[in-house]
Amino acid sequence: MIGTIETERRSVQPKPVPPVESRPVSASPVLWTFLTEWEVALCDETKKRLRPYFTKVINTAGSPETEERRSWMLRDWVIREFVPAWLDAAGLITHAGMIRNSPEVVSEAGIPIADLERARIAARGAWNMAWSKANGRIGNAVYDSSLSVSKSVADAFAKAGIKAAVRASLFNVYWSLSKDAAGAVVWSAAMDWRANSPWPSAKDAEAAGRDALIPAIILLQESAFHLLDRMMMVNGTEGR
Repeated sequence: MIGTIETERRSVQPKPVPPVESRPVSASPVLWTFLTEWEVALCDETKKRLRPYFTKVINTAGSPETEERRSWMLRDWVIREFVPAWLDAAGLITHAGMIRNSPEVVSEAGIPIADLERARIAARGAWNMAWSKANGRIGNAVYDSSLSVSKSVADAFAKAGIKAAVRASLFNVYWSLSKDAAGAVVWSAAMDWRANSPWPSAKDAEAAGRDALIPAIILLQESAFHLLDRMMMVNGTEGR
């Protein structure tokens, strides 16, 4: 069963898990890396669902072409599912739809750079607007507390699998765009909670902001499991 809102709320700080043994030679390096990096960030309930995949990926190692195809499937997921999920959460529906409905990304040439750039500008604008409205009403205590907006967003992204899905050279691009969109969600939710609470506090406002990220986390976790299933079916020609 996928992690629920309550289990994700309880797992802001992931618990350490025993390290998984080294990758078996017969396991796909792309799939194994994704599994091991993603598992660390998940709540216990979602870890239980992920664990069987460590057995399922045995005998999935493929040709260089197969592994490259799987790698592009991961990057396509980040571009056309991960990024739009956060744009949707921030209310940037049009930008999310443009990226989500773009052709499958199977090479550098297929990355919808213009749509991503427009979305980046819109996400930065949403962040700036949310911050300007929140500043002075919530106070810097929310930002400076032990779990800042950036930390909350980083935790959310780890749980949703972004670091496990993209190369380091690409991570900063999608991190920056999605961080601004998710940050706008956090600030807006925190401000709304503060405005509607009879006894507002920075700590509770921050918690409300973190909770606002949870639906997107759960949506993307489910999507990532489907991605794993699809990648395991690739045999070098399938999915092209």
